Amino acid sequence: MDAKLTRLRQSIEQLSPISDAAWQEMAGLFSPLSLNAEQYFVRAGQQASSIAFLISGAMREYFITLEGKEYNKAFIFNGDATGSLFDLLSQQPSIASIQATTQTELLVADYQAFSKLYDRFPCCQRLGRLHAQHMFMLKARREYEFLTLDALARYQSLLSRHPDIEQYVPQYHIASYLGITPVALSRIKKQHSLNSTNTPPI
Repeated sequence: MDAKLTRLRQSIEQLSPISDAAWQEMAGLFSPLSLNAEQYFVRAGQQASSIAFLISGAMREYFITLEGKEYNKAFIFNGDATGSLFDLLSQQPSIASIQATTQTELLVADYQAFSKLYDRFPCCQRLGRLHAQHMFMLKARREYEFLTLDALARYQSLLSRHPDIEQYVPQYHIASYLGITPVALSRIKKQHSLNSTNTPPI
């Protein structure tokens, strides 16, 4: 547990430093949770109440239509936070599901208890603000890529951020995230590989 908390603090302080006093309060809110591949942190329709930080593994956040079709919204990797903020803020049943794509280790805290730290510690308030800005930037980039880039460019952008994603996320989930079929993803991967092979050395 101590090693996991150390990694948690390191991840948090990459975004914003926190005081020792704030950390003592924060660390006491978290407990470990292990998920196997395909197990859920939260399911659509459930009441979301917790946030989590990934210590190891990977997860996906997705929506499901009335017809049962799934659309991957985001992937979550080591050091990332998850918890479907929209559902936590609205206090309504979750509209998203968050599922492990591989063996995953988490540290989990109650969202309401964590939120109270914002009022008690200025460093936690700053952390919350910077995290909200970070999430906005991720959302804006995803919207920009879908509106302006073709599927190959979206795939290349994803690889530039997560070069080892295929070790953690099945191909059909990657295809869903990119807004294409698995067959189209196979073609794009071949094209990407061909382009990389034909790139002249510098």
